[in-house]
Amino acid sequence: MQFVPRDCAGPAAESVRLSRRTREAPKRAPAYCSRLVPARASGLATGIFAVLLGLLADGAVAQERDLTGAWATDAAVCGKVFVGTGSKIAFAKDADMYGSGFVYEKNRLKGKIATCAIKSQKRDGDVVHLITTCSTDVALATVQFSLRIDNDKQITRFFPGVPELATAYYRCSL
Repeated sequence: MQFVPRDCAGPAAESVRLSRRTREAPKRAPAYCSRLVPARASGLATGIFAVLLGLLADGAVAQERDLTGAWATDAAVCGKVFVGTGSKIAFAKDADMYGSGFVYEKNRLKGKIATCAIKSQKRDGDVVHLITTCSTDVALATVQFSLRIDNDKQITRFFPGVPELATAYYRCSL
């Protein structure tokens, strides 16, 4: 927010009318006030531009592939790993016996034993890099996830520099 001196704001700055009581010469705003008006207009234009740019960026993200939903290491066992439908997806009590998975929500990832809040997200083509803060019952840690979007129904979590640790996940339709 920009500081505007009192003598630059209000009717004295914008009009040149005579005072009714004294019939004096018109009061004008000091000369330095004219330099402030373009700065205020420039700030307003910058703010509007930032809002429009944000709306365009949100639209672009919405058109990209949506990762929201349940993902499991084996598509055939989705019904045994997850229970519920829509936004009420949870892990089955014995999910560990059938495989691994996670639920990708707008700003977080939920696993069987940990929940991670997404702090930053960067898309680089078909790869999504996430920095998260994950918490379990006993610990809190910052974890980096790199996910390659193979297609609409498959993503692969990989560790840069260690390709043999890649794990494929399949979208579950519940």
